[in-house]
Amino acid sequence: MSHGPRFSEIRNLVSGCDGLTLEESRYLKFLLVDFHTDLIAELPLEIVTMIALDLRPKDFAHCLKVSKTWRERFLSAAVMLAYARQRWPAMITSSVTRPDFLYSLFRLGFVYSNYHLRLDFSNSDYPLDPVFINRFGQPPAFYKYIPWGRGFTTYSMGLYAYGKVALHPYTGIITVDDLRVKTRKVMAAPSAPTGSLPPWELRLLSLGSKLVIASQNKQLVAWDHVENEVYEKPLHCRVHRVATHDMTVAAVLCGGDVVLWTPGHAAIQLDMSRLTKELGLDSSQAKDWEWNRHVFFDHRNSKTLYLASSYDVYADDNSSNGAIAVRATVHKFSEGIYISSWNFDHEYFKSSRPSDCKSRNILISEYELEFSCIFFSQSTPSNPPEHFVAFDKIQQKFFSVTDLQQSNAFARAFAWSGRNETKQTLDLDFQVSFFGCDYEATHVWPPATIGNTEDCPDPNGKENET
Repeated sequence: MSHGPRFSEIRNLVSGCDGLTLEESRYLKFLLVDFHTDLIAELPLEIVTMIALDLRPKDFAHCLKVSKTWRERFLSAAVMLAYARQRWPAMITSSVTRPDFLYSLFRLGFVYSNYHLRLDFSNSDYPLDPVFINRFGQPPAFYKYIPWGRGFTTYSMGLYAYGKVALHPYTGIITVDDLRVKTRKVMAAPSAPTGSLPPWELRLLSLGSKLVIASQNKQLVAWDHVENEVYEKPLHCRVHRVATHDMTVAAVLCGGDVVLWTPGHAAIQLDMSRLTKELGLDSSQAKDWEWNRHVFFDHRNSKTLYLASSYDVYADDNSSNGAIAVRATVHKFSEGIYISSWNFDHEYFKSSRPSDCKSRNILISEYELEFSCIFFSQSTPSNPPEHFVAFDKIQQKFFSVTDLQQSNAFARAFAWSGRNETKQTLDLDFQVSFFGCDYEATHVWPPATIGNTEDCPDPNGKENET
């Protein structure tokens, strides 16, 4: 507090020898009613950061519109970095820029506006990329006769990732649509004449930033949809599940083995002997654990692979008494070498239907938006999938999904209706809904209501004009 001459005069006026009469005090209050103290402007930045961390993203966005002072304080580098680390740690590195922060705040669904662009993709006349990845150098002759539309069912549900959609519309071929430039690549199975394979012999499994992966009998097929190359890898049994990151592929085989493969190099089989010995499972548990295996990459470290699975836990180690809980397990590998494990026991929900107790299904899925997690869910014929725990790949621990379920992005990412044969998936660029062989994509960009126009990047990568 300053102690200049003017402050002394005010102090003498209010509390001096003569002081103020009651009427004068009331008049002074009347004069001061329009003067407000802005606490956010006056508080130290450390305190403002603590306040910001207690705000929901939607409330944080509202604070940006109170005044220019509030906006500058809440968008200071220290506040943005602390808030991003707590609310979307998977999306930041060492620093956070203001445009990226505002863009993330909007695209994650925490701020609403009418700035949505619904893209109408007509599959029947989708422009084809001039480079086609097949042995003929052109699209298969029957491609133009494929009856695109919601009445036509693909052999497997479409996949969306990194602004691209992969479909399996016809036996022997895979299509990859680039939503940003609105072109399509048609990729044929390389080991058999196009159209000669039974539809189940080519299965679309995974779509990554560089590779689209399918299985064909006992081999993996990987198309590089960026560099326009195709690779094959014979295996000793059929493929169960697949994950891909950059130019690396991880595959869970039907026999339970897990292999790592980089196209153009030899495949490496993970050594499970030490892990299996540590778990000490009986024959029934080992069978469930092997069948439920899923593989997920660490998107911040391409050398790290997570193996997630589950198995039943029995009372007094007696399977005849029935399972009382499911044990979710996550195992970390680095360059193919086992590192460590985590597990979480979840008590089964009670069901009045005997058939439900015999038909419990454990679902394991990945979530890569503001958080980087592996989700475990359970469902029965009479109950929809319900998430019961998640594993944080950044913090490397299990945590409750209650807080994350309040995220609009999380709710939209797991929107699924098996009865209507629709599936919805999204990232920070597009939200895609699948309908058999057709799909709809919605592209959004930040409105001016959450910041100045110069703070918001143009969705097409152009500079904003003033």
